[in-house]
Amino acid sequence: MQPRSYQLAAIEAVRVACAGPVKPRGIIAMPTGSGKGWLAGMLPEAMGSRATLFIAHREELIEQLVKHIERAMPGARIGVERAEERARPMHNIVVASVPTLVARDCRRLKALGRDRFGGLVTDESHHGVAPGYLSIYRHFGLLDDRNCKTPSPLIPHIGLTATPGRGDGVGLNNVFDSILYQYKLQDCIRDGWLVPIRAFTVLTGVSLDKIRMVAGDYNEKELARAVATHERNAAVFDACQLHCPSLKTLIFCVNVQHSVEMADFFRERGRQSRWIAGTMSGEERKECLSWFRRTPGAVLGNCQIATEGVDIPSIEAVVMARPTKSKTLFAQCIGRGTRLADGAWDYAQSCELGKRELVLLDVTDTSSRIGAAAVNIADIWGLPLRERKLDGELLE
Repeated sequence: MQPRSYQLAAIEAVRVACAGPVKPRGIIAMPTGSGKGWLAGMLPEAMGSRATLFIAHREELIEQLVKHIERAMPGARIGVERAEERARPMHNIVVASVPTLVARDCRRLKALGRDRFGGLVTDESHHGVAPGYLSIYRHFGLLDDRNCKTPSPLIPHIGLTATPGRGDGVGLNNVFDSILYQYKLQDCIRDGWLVPIRAFTVLTGVSLDKIRMVAGDYNEKELARAVATHERNAAVFDACQLHCPSLKTLIFCVNVQHSVEMADFFRERGRQSRWIAGTMSGEERKECLSWFRRTPGAVLGNCQIATEGVDIPSIEAVVMARPTKSKTLFAQCIGRGTRLADGAWDYAQSCELGKRELVLLDVTDTSSRIGAAAVNIADIWGLPLRERKLDGELLE
């Protein structure tokens, strides 16, 4: 796999930062599907770190990191620190689960030692201000006992993310010093590394006015009561039948029950449909995602899983049935479908392999109260007010 120009630029930014007098705490921000996995495998060399610790919070992310590092670093001794799996002293690359490291008063983290690694990489680094991550950063001298950044980090710390922001307003500058390199979604599409988006606004008539806000987004229970209804599910189904009747479709739902009801609604009307949620076991999630990958025209109702770490290039349509105030979350969701066709190097090859665009159904509820309106694709694209309702416009 040959690196692309923007990937080389990102690696060079890391190399330059690590050559400076102060070890960097920096973010690389690149959209979903643009090759952050390739970067992960190149980071140890760029950081000058023979022994490197990679951390992630989900099983799927850990497995993807291992796969990418194996491909980029043939011969690397890779260990995994997760549940019953343990890294050995011989492993110069360790990919670790954040929950595993910090469980039982950080016992597994302490066992790894403080001086073993010359570099730290946080995958999906917008989670980096959560308490478990902070414990890890304190352990390696990146934060002090008050969770303030130390003036001279002992090792470089690189964060990888598609969305260098958080919906709850907590700044990543509490952990990182700068964005070392950023490549935006619109630029990635225009340069031919992701497919363009054909967007449709789906109006439901459901009001969001009375839903309270919690940490910058809608209260989940109140939101589910408002939108997980037969009438709204029917509106989503009708829109899918109109705009993407035979396309492999990923639907983002509010909670588990919403995803179950959505999958049932589609299946009862003749579409091959299942649901997936974070409450499932790892094996159940793998089996469900495997079914989705291999089934043409399948519909998957999703809660808590497909926003991160799910790499399925064959997704052809995304339905944003979960209202959110977070641009970060919205961008993560649509990014699940903008990957090129499996095996394609660029947009021209993706078209040859049958994937020319992503169909996005932007399910839009009503709001009359200032501050109640959900984010939509027009907000992500910066469209003017006169272009807020889209009817198949191609965003590129």
